This record gives sequence, C-alpha cells and structure tokens, in this order.
Amino acid sequence: MRRIVIFLGAVSAILISLATVAVSAQEVEFNYNGRVKVNGQMFSGQGQFKFALVSKDGEATFWTNDGLTTSTSMPTATVTVDVSDGFFSVNIGDAELPGMAVLTKDVFARDEDMYLRVWFNDGTRGFEMLTPDRKITNTDLLGLKISKIKDYTIYVNGATGNDKHLGLTPAKPKKTIQGAIDTLPAQLKCNVTIDIADGVYREQVSIVGINAMPGKKLMLLGDESWTPAFPGNPAVRVTGSNDDVTSVPVRANALYAEQSSGLRFEGLLVDYCTERGVNLDSCSSCEIIKCKIADVSRPTKNGYGVFATRVSRLVVENCLATRNDIGFNSDSSWVKFNSDTSNDNNVGGFAGTNCIYELRGCKANFNRKNAAFAFGLQVRSHSEVNCYDYNEFTDNATHGIFLNAGSFITFETSTGGLIANNICGMLLDFDCFSSGHGSYTFSGNTADRVAYHGSAYYN
Repeated sequence: MRRIVIFLGAVSAILISLATVAVSAQEVEFNYNGRVKVNGQMFSGQGQFKFALVSKDGEATFWTNDGLTTSTSMPTATVTVDVSDGFFSVNIGDAELPGMAVLTKDVFARDEDMYLRVWFNDGTRGFEMLTPDRKITNTDLLGLKISKIKDYTIYVNGATGNDKHLGLTPAKPKKTIQGAIDTLPAQLKCNVTIDIADGVYREQVSIVGINAMPGKKLMLLGDESWTPAFPGNPAVRVTGSNDDVTSVPVRANALYAEQSSGLRFEGLLVDYCTERGVNLDSCSSCEIIKCKIADVSRPTKNGYGVFATRVSRLVVENCLATRNDIGFNSDSSWVKFNSDTSNDNNVGGFAGTNCIYELRGCKANFNRKNAAFAFGLQVRSHSEVNCYDYNEFTDNATHGIFLNAGSFITFETSTGGLIANNICGMLLDFDCFSSGHGSYTFSGNTADRVAYHGSAYYN
C-alpha cells in the first residue's frame, strides 16, 4: 500500500502572500507549500492537487478549486503543480492556474475556523485525501490586504515577545526585529511599520530584496521622541555586542540592507559593530531619521557609523554619529544630510567617494582622535558637495574640508564656519574647486585655504 506524506510550509502565510500577488478588489490568494513524499521517497514531477476550504469537523465546504462542488466530496477539476525533490508551492485562488477557481473575500466572512483540505495524485496511483486538514490562520488579514492601500503595523518587544506570534497587536508582539522582517514579502504595496518597544536588541537586522512601491515605506520605528538635542540615547538600541560589561562587538552590522528600497529607520541607537553600524548596499529612496550611531571602530581598517554603497537616494536627518572611525561615509551614492552632527570620531565626520552630497545645517566638529588624519568633511574622485543653510567644520585634527581628485563644493546659499582646524580650514588637491565660500568664516586654522595641483577657489 502506498503512503503519501506532505510536510507543509505554512498555510498561515496569508499575511505574506496577499501582498505579493496581484488580485482584484474582492479576490484573494494565499500560498500553500511544503514537501511531498510517496512511499518514503521525495516526489519529483507533475503533482496533481485538488483543494477545498472546509469547517473544522469537515462537514461543511466553503470553497473548492473547481468552483462547483458544495458538498464534502472531492472536486472534479485538477490543479497540476511542478514538484522538485518533494518541494511544491501553489497560490490557492490563483485563477490563472488551470483548474483553480477564484477565491473571494466573502468566503472568509464567518466566525468559525477554516481548514484547507488537500487531495494528491502522483499521476499513477489515483487521488488520496491527505490528513489532517490544515488550519488557516490570519484570515482576519484578508480585508486588510486585498485593497493594497491600507497600512499595517508589526509589533516587536524583546522582553515579552515571541517570534511565533504574528506581531499584529501589542499584546502578541514578535521578539526580534528580524522575526518581523522575515514575515514580509519582496514587494510592499502599503506602508509597513515595525514598531519596536524600548529595549536592547542584540541582533543583526538584514533586509534583502524588499522593495516598497513608490510613495510607500518600510519603517523601523524606535524612540520617535528622541533627538540629538536631548541628553542620553534613544530608548531602542540595536547593538553588535552581546554584553554591556566589555561591549566587545561580535556582529559586523546592526542594520544591513541590500537591493531594497523605501526603507526608513527612525529613533534607534546603533552601536558596537565590527564594521558598519548601518550598512546600505545597492538601495534607493531610504531614510535614516533621529538615530544615534556610535562606537563602530576597528584597529586595522576604518569602522563606519553609516556606510552607503550605490544608494541612489538617501536622506539622513537629525542624526548623531560619534566615537566611530568615520561617522558618515558613502561610495557612488546620492545623500542628503539635514541637521546632522558628526563629532568625536577617530578619523572623520563625513566622507565620500564618487558621490553627490547635499549638506543643510550640519556640523562636523572635534574629529581629532587620530591626529594625523582626522577631518571634518573629505570627498574625492569627482564628488560634488552642495551646502545650504548654516554648516560648521571646526576643531578637527587636520582639515575642516578636504577635496581630492576632481571634486568640487559650492556654498552659494550657505553660511557657516571653518574654525580652529589644526592644518587647513579647506584643502583642495588635484583639479578641485570651491565656489561661494566667501560667506563662511575662516579663523584659527593653521592655514585657511590651500589649493594644489590645478585646484582653485572662486568666491
């Protein structure tokens, strides 16, 4: 006698799959996946499935894949699904699949639990009903997801949470930030807020390949009341250290994002990482708001508070970077800094290579622990810097501003100061130029303005 066994993924993944498939206003889908064995061996080939949504006792049928059967008997139509080494995945209600009827929202408009019943045929032995029926959870989310415009929140609480929770209410939060991230689809069609309770989160949060539709955001929301003007730190901390006695960093990053868009990090303390506090790679339309990034330093290479590589648009606003090797750094990126402070870093405040920077009301002060290198702002390799409002570059170990290799900086609508820097207020080297700096105060520097190798100043 043959024996069919299916090891399920989650039939409860309605939260995920409804955001990933395109459906009309009253149509819904959810994903059903797992692994199937026939006579103890992983099955590969064309698997034949039939599906029904039934009551807990199996005596009532609410929907079938043929759209016709109303009794508890097996549907007549068959859905053929590719199975590879036992693994299969199918969207229940995907009417583009032959044999699959539309599944509508009103099927779930009932107070009782609903179960998925499955029949399987390997193509040679006929259909067999699999037991037990699988309970579907998250049905309350159907009304929330189908419109694709209603925003939702996932709650995280490191003290009271459990990653087995859905996280959709403060009473049943996720335990880790990553646990919340892992429930998300690759494409977000609504705003999603991950609301993080006060506390310490010892984890590296990885966001890879998650993209919000234009105008939508994935927000990691911490202590939204904190600003750099307040004493102390944000009440939500994401750290690369496993203890607060030695604070030895053991994780490369606290927040890592790659090939993602529409991200917003707000009200977070990020500290003690081995390489980079916030690391963005090949991302777009991201924001870092009211965050403090501190104590990212390593002995042989620079550690960075924020590092952006190939980021097409990044806004950093009202943030503080301190006690890192370099506070803010980017490579081949477009970054807008607004009311940010980078101070007391070992090597530098703001740095960039082949980048475009916009600075509004920023400060790069007291970056001087490395007496030979520490600077306020350093850009190179054909970078562009545009300054607006009032900016300060003061009390740095070498230069307030250092431009290299074909870079330029403009100050036309800006005022500020380059004061008390140990070597130069502003140094231009190798075909760089500055324009409009006449509105800035230069004082107390060993030299105010120096230009080498084809560089020039234009008032």
